[in-house]
Amino acid sequence: MTAEQRALIQKGVDDLRAAQESLRTGSNSFAVTQAYRAMMNGAEALLLENGLHYSSHADVISAFSREWVK
Repeated sequence: MTAEQRALIQKGVDDLRAAQESLRTGSNSFAVTQAYRAMMNGAEALLLENGLHYSSHADVISAFSREWVK
């Protein structure tokens, strides 16, 4: 795992923690946003495993589907 992948995974973990805290405080829409960010960070880290890097969320989603969901 590269340093960039580790950083993305850590950001995802931090986003999930923020989402959980937001749920506890009743900020449901913020929790959803943070959970989405966590998933995007995880998807980006997986794509980097294949040497793929994208700058837009749409590209990440498309590539994740193509490379990992199939």
